[in-house]
Amino acid sequence: MPDFNLQQTIELLERAKGQGIQLSVSNGELEVKFGKAKGIDQDILNELKSAKEGLIAFLKQRPKE
Repeated sequence: MPDFNLQQTIELLERAKGQGIQLSVSNGELEVKFGKAKGIDQDILNELKSAKEGLIAFLKQRPKE
């Protein structure tokens, strides 16, 4: 399991947002939403999968918008 790195997590979230990818946590699971017409870059998808635990931990601590 990869270590939780706050800076890397924030940078990954910013890159995902820049590509129109929305991340959230529902029932303890990471939800990834993106425009079907545009699709999702395989490289960032792999990064999201690798950082899944850290992303969930970070997003669960964030206040609801």
